[in-house]
Amino acid sequence: MKKFVLFFIALFFVGVSFAQEKKLNVEEKKDGTEEKKSENVEAAKVAQNLANYGYANKNALSILSAAEILAKTALSEINPDKVENGKKVDESTKMKKTADALNPLSLIADARKMTNDKHLLAIADNVEKKIKKSSSSRGAAGGAKAGYKTVAGYSYVYYWVTFYGGSLAEVAVVGDGDTDLDLYIYDENGNLIVRDTSYGDNCYTSWRPNWTGSFKIKVRNRGSLYNKFFIATN
Repeated sequence: MKKFVLFFIALFFVGVSFAQEKKLNVEEKKDGTEEKKSENVEAAKVAQNLANYGYANKNALSILSAAEILAKTALSEINPDKVENGKKVDESTKMKKTADALNPLSLIADARKMTNDKHLLAIADNVEKKIKKSSSSRGAAGGAKAGYKTVAGYSYVYYWVTFYGGSLAEVAVVGDGDTDLDLYIYDENGNLIVRDTSYGDNCYTSWRPNWTGSFKIKVRNRGSLYNKFFIATN
């Protein structure tokens, strides 16, 4: 009888442990509450879209506008816990210029090559001064983390990133415009937390973790060409 009781006690604790392991690391969203989003993540996303448009259309003003936004944005390079690639990428299949939002000075240099307009060149000089003046504050604590990654056609990339419990977590992705990208977020237990599967390669997700933990950020490429995307997290 004693062994029988001990067996059921052990079974109970195994069940409790299993339930805890599978618990979703996300707070339930309260109706009517508006989350305050990171201005840095949104600014980085807007800047990348402007720069992409500028390169695609040889529009120096768009590229300079992107550089000016970045001059005011605290942005540092993302440092994921781990990155996994689905397939190897052959970047020789297309020779498209990709905007580098992590290096606004390179954006200005490219913008200058696109125009002889004195007004635009004056804007370039002014923005360059702003960037150099604010360089000491870029990447400050609390700023957005950002980077670039290339995902092969019909493949995926995984990022493992740690987010703090009780704080809003955000992930934004901006592709190079050639394919449809989808964004999925999983917690350390493999639970799907949130996703953005809208058509196009601009994706955004946000959630609030219950506890500090590692999350898997999955970017899936639905197209046949590779896509070099920009990713930003808060």
